[in-house]
Amino acid sequence: MRRTVKNIYGLWCQYGQVPLAVRTRVTIRFLTCPFRAFLLAVDKSAHILDVGCGDGQLLHWLIKEPGTQRTGVGVDIDADKVGHAKMATIPGVVFSQQEIRNFPDSHFDGVTIAHVLYLIPVQQWRKLLIQCARVLKPGGVLAVMEVVDDGSWKSRLAHLQELISVYVTRMTQGEVVKTWKEEVYLEEMQKVFGGSVVAMRADDGYLHPHVLFVARK
Repeated sequence: MRRTVKNIYGLWCQYGQVPLAVRTRVTIRFLTCPFRAFLLAVDKSAHILDVGCGDGQLLHWLIKEPGTQRTGVGVDIDADKVGHAKMATIPGVVFSQQEIRNFPDSHFDGVTIAHVLYLIPVQQWRKLLIQCARVLKPGGVLAVMEVVDDGSWKSRLAHLQELISVYVTRMTQGEVVKTWKEEVYLEEMQKVFGGSVVAMRADDGYLHPHVLFVARK
């Protein structure tokens, strides 16, 4: 409990220049998303590209972890969220509104994607994943986190919340809102990364069925 309070205080300080509603959203996301799972997947000295970075919180935790020398670039299509991420002034990180295709080949040690694929038609995943593989250095890691459809009421609740976020409150931009089974994510990632893809449950202590998918180039 003390650690959680300390982390929330740190977030509020880091995001002290953004509007109160954004600080609140960042805090709620911290409480509902197991960002710590990414710390185990990405090397502590990695140069990281965070695709769909939103307000930049994932890179905040990756950079903040003690004993790391990580640096990062965050990209998102949402200009407002990119603006909020810039206002947080996370050291060692650059945020911009651009596409992954603008980056050179073999440029990053790690690529992270947190809760983005469910907003994109599955037919378009492969195009994005190919771009992720392209910008990764040999041996680089792609880490993708999504809430999966495991048939539970928790996954249905998560789906309802995202429908509200995209179509009612407009807090999230997306073409579709779809919760897929774990096997679908594995199959699509294996088409690009082969047998290196592994899936790890990351929902211990969290309401929603999060799964972290990790692939190595």
